[in-house]
Amino acid sequence: MDEELLKKSCWNKALNAYATAYIFSERANSLRTKQRLLTFLGIGFPSLVGICVLSFSFYEKILPFLIPVAGLAGVIQVLGSIWALIAKWDDAYAVASEASKKNTSLKNDWQLLVTQWPHDIEHKYNELYQADSRVEQSDIQRGVSDKEKRKGMRAALLQFGRKCATCAQVPKSMTASDCGVCGNF
Repeated sequence: MDEELLKKSCWNKALNAYATAYIFSERANSLRTKQRLLTFLGIGFPSLVGICVLSFSFYEKILPFLIPVAGLAGVIQVLGSIWALIAKWDDAYAVASEASKKNTSLKNDWQLLVTQWPHDIEHKYNELYQADSRVEQSDIQRGVSDKEKRKGMRAALLQFGRKCATCAQVPKSMTASDCGVCGNF
């Protein structure tokens, strides 16, 4: 295989792995935030009511206002918890975290391969290509949206300082552009 084509392929694979890692990292962060909010609502508001009732001697005056607020928070928390169970947020978080780790590892391996350029480069390339293909097949089953792909591509182009193939711009930030490849997210 031509050395320049091999280098280009390695860098493209590193860029794609970074984009995918970014997508799953964003998913994991979003799910973690939602889970923490549900936990806070489940513990925070009942605790607040209990502390207010036990601590303040004028609870007769605040209790009529506090109980409906705590009740509303409780309803939101219960509905959110039911949805989290049905949507399997715990599983989705674990899957997203693992996919992010695997793709970050692939990105690092592709970069290392192209920068160290071992004497058995074609053999190492083929091994890494097969590992990359297995991870890619697993990632495809995770239902990455077009919007997520564009955002991941922008993050990767920004990280690697590369031009977008469509708009020929090197992103300077994660602010979305009108490009159909690295924007519109």
